[in-house]
Amino acid sequence: MRSGASAPPHGGGCAASFMHRLCPAVAKNALDGFPSSLDLALYNACMRYCILDSSNPYPSTEELTELYDAVGWSAYTKTPERLIPMLEGSRYLYTAREVIPQGTRRLIGLVRAVGDGQSIAYIQDLLVHPHAQRQGVGSALLKRVIDDFDREDIRQRLITTDVASEHAVALYKRYGYAPVEAAGCITLACYR
Repeated sequence: MRSGASAPPHGGGCAASFMHRLCPAVAKNALDGFPSSLDLALYNACMRYCILDSSNPYPSTEELTELYDAVGWSAYTKTPERLIPMLEGSRYLYTAREVIPQGTRRLIGLVRAVGDGQSIAYIQDLLVHPHAQRQGVGSALLKRVIDDFDREDIRQRLITTDVASEHAVALYKRYGYAPVEAAGCITLACYR
């Protein structure tokens, strides 16, 4: 994360104090005993996974290859030597790692976005390992990057996803994203 936001704690686990810093509104609602279903999902993700920003070491090429392959994004892994430079070129970057009693933390998620820090940001990748999906990890990652957009007052916030990814589309809609047609726009792309 290059936006200057405070870094999450380093180290072994996602303690309650970490959860407070990660999602303070969620922590307050959870402590008050009235969490929404989204709050509860974020709270559970915070307890089982650590969300780290780019001030922490980048994942290794091997970790990234395993994660991208696990979600079926093999176009990225055809040139694994580009994975680390992709992260380095991102303005916003968060990773999620499992918390395991032995201290090993497997990479299970990642969100990265590019932008100018003033007017526009594009969420390029949001991926969660299949064994950790639908547990609030994607929501926690998305929330962190959206908080950065809010802090920088980014007006144009874009993301592209597969039409068939109904759960992804539903997640983005919960955070205010809508098809560009709703704004009277069309998005054009050229993939190689």
